[in-house]
Amino acid sequence: MPHLYDGIYINLDRSADRRARMEQQFAALGLSGLYRRLPAVDGATLPPRPGATPGERGVFRSHIAAIGLAAESGGPLHVLEDDAVLSPATAPAIDFCIQSSALGSFDIMFTETLVSQDVRALKAFKALFDKATGGGANFDIRRLQIIDLTAVRFACTSSYVVNPKSAERLLDRLKVGWDKGPIQPIDFVLRDEVNNGRLRAACMFPFVTTIDPASIVSSTTGRSAGSADDTASTLVLAVLRHSFFVGRDLAWAHARLAEILARTVDRRPDSHRLLLEKAMGFVLSDHFQAF
Repeated sequence: MPHLYDGIYINLDRSADRRARMEQQFAALGLSGLYRRLPAVDGATLPPRPGATPGERGVFRSHIAAIGLAAESGGPLHVLEDDAVLSPATAPAIDFCIQSSALGSFDIMFTETLVSQDVRALKAFKALFDKATGGGANFDIRRLQIIDLTAVRFACTSSYVVNPKSAERLLDRLKVGWDKGPIQPIDFVLRDEVNNGRLRAACMFPFVTTIDPASIVSSTTGRSAGSADDTASTLVLAVLRHSFFVGRDLAWAHARLAEILARTVDRRPDSHRLLLEKAMGFVLSDHFQAF
C-alpha cells in the first residue's frame, strides 16, 4: 500500500557516513523509494554574520529549502536530519496522522522532541508511553497521542511532517527569524513562533523516531557543548528522550547513563540532593498519589 506522504533527509556532502546510515535505515524498513536526499547548505560557505554559528545557519537554510519543497509539492512532507533514527512505526504513524486529519490541525508535526525535566511531565509521559506500548513491549498505533506544543518548551528539528497547506506560512515565519540574524538556532525560532501563537505545532507520542546520541558529540552545527558537564547534560537529555522512543533499548540507555554518571561523579555528595533524588523516584512511581 503506498504511503500518504513524501520524505527527504538533509545531509552535508562531506557527511558520507551519515548518508550511508540513513540509506541503510530506509532499505531495512522498505522505504528506499519514499525518501530522497536534500544536499544540506554548508554554513561555512555563507557570508559571516553575528549570532548563530555557521553550522546552525547552514541547518537553518537547509530547513528553509526543505519546507520550500513542501510548498512546491502540495503534499505532506516528512523532513529528516541525518542523525535521525527511524522505527518500523515511523511511516505507519505519519500515515495515521494524515488519514485521521490530525496533521490538518497543525502547521507542523514533530515525531520526537526534547523531553521536559519536570517530574510531573515525566510521570505523565511514562503513563502515556506505558498505555500505548504495554510498558514498551508492543506499540499500538491506535493509541498514538498528539501533544499540542503551544505551551511546551520543545526543541528539535530532527524529524517533522509539514502540513502542505501551512508550508508557505512556515516559510514566511522562518524567513523573519532568518532576517534577524539569525540570532537563534531554527528549533528555538520555531518554538518562539509556536509559543507565541503564530504557528501551530504538535508532537506524536510515543516518539516514533529518535536521534543518534553519538551525533551530539560529533555535531555538524559547530556549536561547542562547552564543559564536560555541559556535554554530559546534553547526553543525559538524549538518553531521556530515547526512553520514550517506540524502538527504545533500555539496556543500552541504562549502560549509557551509567557511563555518564561514572565520569561526573560528585566527590562531595550532597546529602540533601540524594534525599531529593530518592523522593523524586517515589513521585515517579505508581505508589505516589497527587493531592
